[in-house]
Amino acid sequence: MLQSKTVAVAMVITITGVLILALYLVSVRPPVPSERELPNEAVIERANRLEETKILLTRYPNASIEVDRSGRLAVDYRITEPAQANDSNVLPYLRLRILMSSDGEPQELFAECWNNSTNRHIEQEDVISYLRTETCLEQ
Repeated sequence: MLQSKTVAVAMVITITGVLILALYLVSVRPPVPSERELPNEAVIERANRLEETKILLTRYPNASIEVDRSGRLAVDYRITEPAQANDSNVLPYLRLRILMSSDGEPQELFAECWNNSTNRHIEQEDVISYLRTETCLEQ
């Protein structure tokens, strides 16, 4: 009987020790910043590393850059043409959208072209080729 009590006490001590160790290890691990905590500059810097972004910014160095946190974290690079007298309500634009993970790493991307005659959505696997040859904003 004494031996079974000793075994039970040893098991309780062992389990308690494992739990304390687990809690300690979780508490000392550095937290991963959430997307709300990442500064826009850090998110943009990560997106700027992509070949697609480099191609776009080489062709359009004055592209506007915006971090969108309204849904999934994203970075938009946008080039908008000045309005023409006969244009519709939507100005012609070219956009590269990079969807990011919650820790700010690029995951997916696509390009979009809208002008008076074209509305195109270019999937990720075709974006590099498209950006090198696009004529979206040429009249």
